Amino acid sequence: MKEPVVNQVNYCFAEVQVRKEDVTCVHAALAGADPETLLFVLLETRLGWKLDPRALTGAAKRHLLKKTSAMLGLMYDLEPQPAPEPDHVIIPVQSFEYPGTGPVLTRRISAAILDVAAAGAADAQAVDYARSIAACQADEAAGTCARVQEALSSVDALIGSAWTDVLGHAIWLPAALTEYERMAVLAHVFWVMGFSGFAEAVHEMRTVNLRREGVPDEGVTPAALCFQEQERKMGGISAVLNHNSTAEAGRVAAGLKQALVA
Repeated sequence: MKEPVVNQVNYCFAEVQVRKEDVTCVHAALAGADPETLLFVLLETRLGWKLDPRALTGAAKRHLLKKTSAMLGLMYDLEPQPAPEPDHVIIPVQSFEYPGTGPVLTRRISAAILDVAAAGAADAQAVDYARSIAACQADEAAGTCARVQEALSSVDALIGSAWTDVLGHAIWLPAALTEYERMAVLAHVFWVMGFSGFAEAVHEMRTVNLRREGVPDEGVTPAALCFQEQERKMGGISAVLNHNSTAEAGRVAAGLKQALVA
């Protein structure tokens, strides 16, 4: 008989195991980050870059990559302070947004601080992506997720905190998530620590003419692999949503057959 996997949850469209090995501190996580990959994900997820970041070339790329590497170096040289609240863990969270027009949804991965002690055991069923809107609205009205929601806060709350305090924060980066998703969490933390300097740098780049003829083929780089993996996963998410639509059509077939012969 196959042994059940302990601490396995469906999280961000992946089967994730909650393992001690995937919990580290921000200092260690940033120390292992590839500067170019972090920059590209940062531009796309936090700084509203309108072009594909992989099309960034020339002086603009060198300027922003130099700034990214320098800030990572400063962070690496600092000694992190022990987390003052050890029950507070930075975790990945996904959200979906409707811009208000058009048939497009935006999926975002960001960082949030979870008060593990306050959240306690899950007091609500995980919402199945195939469940009806009415069922989700009923859950919201009943407040079944209220306890977890109250225990979650955006990592933006750390803006203005000493770097040494942020670097000592515990962070959970599940191995089952894609490199892009893990990097999106680190990009959010990185932006919180040095967002003013990066906002200034990106403003400077608005005067630089960027290539618009597509993404240059730079071979197999960490950034290229990161974005390719992200594109495959987004394709998989689209396939899941389309599968649910097909399954719904199948479930109404019997009822339609009866209606047509009635």
